[in-house]
Amino acid sequence: MSNGDVFDNLTDFFTIDNCLALLLMKQGEKPGVLIMSGDHRQKKKIRKICNVEDRHWRVYGSSIEKENLRRKIKKFLGFSSSDPFDTAGIFVARNQERFEILEDSSGDFYGFTDSAVGEFLGYEKDSVEFYENLEKNETAVKPYDEKVDEMLENGDLEEDELKFLELVFYVPVPDREHIMDALTTGRDRWEILSSSETGKSIWSFWSSSYNTFRR
Repeated sequence: MSNGDVFDNLTDFFTIDNCLALLLMKQGEKPGVLIMSGDHRQKKKIRKICNVEDRHWRVYGSSIEKENLRRKIKKFLGFSSSDPFDTAGIFVARNQERFEILEDSSGDFYGFTDSAVGEFLGYEKDSVEFYENLEKNETAVKPYDEKVDEMLENGDLEEDELKFLELVFYVPVPDREHIMDALTTGRDRWEILSSSETGKSIWSFWSSSYNTFRR
C-alpha cells in the first residue's frame, strides 16, 4: 500500500477537522493529533496510518467519567452532548517523545492537564494559558466570537477569511494580535493542504460546508 492510499478514505472514518489535522501532521505541520471519543474502526485506521507513516499512537482516558469529558468539551468548544460515546481519546504523534508531555501531567482531560494536551497538540502557548485560566463554567468560544464579530465590523477581518482560522484547531486568545497570528497560520496551512489532491478535496468539501453554515 502506498502512502497516498492510506489517506484516500479518511472521511469514511473521521470528522473533517480530524482529517485535516492528520493531513497536516503528515506534512510535518502538526506535532500531534487528538481523536476524541475514538471508536474501534478509528483505532484500526490510525494503526494503519501510523504503520505506513512511521507515526505513533496511544489511547488514554478510557476509564474517565463521561460527565467530566462532556464538561471539558463544553468549556472549550461551547456546546455539549448527551449522546453516549466512548471516553477514550486517540493521541497520535510524530515521535514517541511527544507523549512525555502528557504523561508528565495529571488532570481531568483524558487523565492530563489542559495545558499538557494543548502543548502536545502544538497549540499556541498564550491561548493554552488563556483557556486553562477560565473559570469552571466559562467557555473560550464566547469572547472569541465576540472579538471576531467586532473585527468583521471594523474591517480587520473579511468573512471569507474566517475558514482559515479553523485550521489552527484551537480558540485563539480573543484579541486582535492573536487572532491575526492565527489567521496567518491558517493561511499557511491552507497552502500546505492545497499541495496534495487529498488535501484539496477535503478542504474544498469542508470550506463549502463552512460557508453554507455561516450563511
